[in-house]
Amino acid sequence: MYVAGLLAGLGYLALHLVRQVLFTAAGVVVALPVILIAAALVGVIIAALDVSRVRVLSAAVLALAWGGIAATGMAMFINGLAGVAINDVLDDPASARWNAAIAGPVDEETLKAVGVLLILVLFRAEIRRPLQGFVVGACVGLGFQILENITYASTLAIKDAQSDVGGALLVSGVRAVTGFQSHWVYTGIYGVGLTVLLHRGTRSRGPRPPRRSASASSPTSCTAGGTRRDPTRPASLCY
Repeated sequence: MYVAGLLAGLGYLALHLVRQVLFTAAGVVVALPVILIAAALVGVIIAALDVSRVRVLSAAVLALAWGGIAATGMAMFINGLAGVAINDVLDDPASARWNAAIAGPVDEETLKAVGVLLILVLFRAEIRRPLQGFVVGACVGLGFQILENITYASTLAIKDAQSDVGGALLVSGVRAVTGFQSHWVYTGIYGVGLTVLLHRGTRSRGPRPPRRSASASSPTSCTAGGTRRDPTRPASLCY
């Protein structure tokens, strides 16, 4: 299922986004360093949050790939279909205002959550802590965020009235500033919840504290159990 999603997203990106990016290459190339620097800073924050230091690099790579390829590609496809349906229901002003707000949160967040769940299942034995789940979810969100920022840079390069470079730089700068509480945070929260859900009811395999014998816990064996007895009290009372 993971591979199928990856191929579906890659196919759509290859057919649609690549052509658009090549058409606006001048603006995207200038904006790309801004996008990558912002992503690197978020990556540093994600790595710092992994205080357990139990990192699964392959899981993080798969998470970035799902967010940047599978989730982004399939979300673009579904957003297009949803946009047509919303246009049929709402009039033009309302459709233009609410299209992204209605379609985006539903399919984008669902697709990212599916990727997080798949990776947590694949690495169920290695990823057991909620904070590790947050790191996986954050990597999915970061991958999505990078490709989405490239898409916005390309789109605003086309729409800018003056130049491709100006439009791409403007939107990339704004999203770099606002991106520190964006997709990587939302999807990281999914990772925490899904990790807790997958490992609900599992018992710790750590060493158990030694159990006291019945004789040691007996009220008449205070001295044998290593507990002092007050000679002024009855023999059955210990402290």
